[in-house]
Amino acid sequence: GDPATHEECQQGLTRWYIRTMNIFGRPHSPRNKIYRELRLKIRDNDEVRRAFAVEVKEIAEPLGLSLPAWKPKWEELPQEAVIPG
Repeated sequence: GDPATHEECQQGLTRWYIRTMNIFGRPHSPRNKIYRELRLKIRDNDEVRRAFAVEVKEIAEPLGLSLPAWKPKWEELPQEAVIPG
């Protein structure tokens, strides 16, 4: 990576990584189970989140970027995601 933009990239990664990890939703949610039974989804939310984390780490580390620690705060997230509209 470019040393001139390293800090800006690290700040962006730190800010958005946590938010993105929460977007995947709770593991083993009732709706996710139904979606998988109907074959609308193949994997559980947590499986997708873990695969995403591995992929981002493989891209970030060679650039000298580090991933922030992510700890789920399920009590702050709704049981099921709701997308208005």
